[in-house]
Amino acid sequence: MTQQTRSPISFATHLVNTKPDASWTKKYDKSYFGYKMHIGVDQHSGVIRKKVFTPTNVHDSQCFEKLVIGDEDMAYADRTYTSTKNDTHLKQLGVKNGILFKQEKKLPVYRMLNRHLSRIRCGVERVFGVLKRSYGYRRVRYRNLVKNTLQFTLLCMCYNLKKLAMCQ
Repeated sequence: MTQQTRSPISFATHLVNTKPDASWTKKYDKSYFGYKMHIGVDQHSGVIRKKVFTPTNVHDSQCFEKLVIGDEDMAYADRTYTSTKNDTHLKQLGVKNGILFKQEKKLPVYRMLNRHLSRIRCGVERVFGVLKRSYGYRRVRYRNLVKNTLQFTLLCMCYNLKKLAMCQ
């Protein structure tokens, strides 16, 4: 019995045909197909306050306004959220800007600030780690954006219930 293997081109065509809402993106010369999760987490309690689920081709900075509520003291975010649009949005809401600086600014002051902000921002990465490790959410299960958004919403609700139960 011989085993047939798909060429990368036919596999890519298969993915596009089976998941019409998903899309391609390229990061560090590696292509990715699928969806992205964006979350806003409360710094003190660790509870997920806002969430956005998008196809991969949507840039992170486009989701930032949906994640900031406006009652925060400071909004911490990764370098990918850096843009003048997000800076003005935070100023309009009266929220301090905690977005990491890009590597273009190689002054020691910016490196020190990024290191300090990263220690605070790591709470968001912890949530992704729990979703992957404890809830097994490494890959999406469904073939469209609506069903995957619903599953992500339910996972966030479960995470919040567990987090709140541990706080009491």
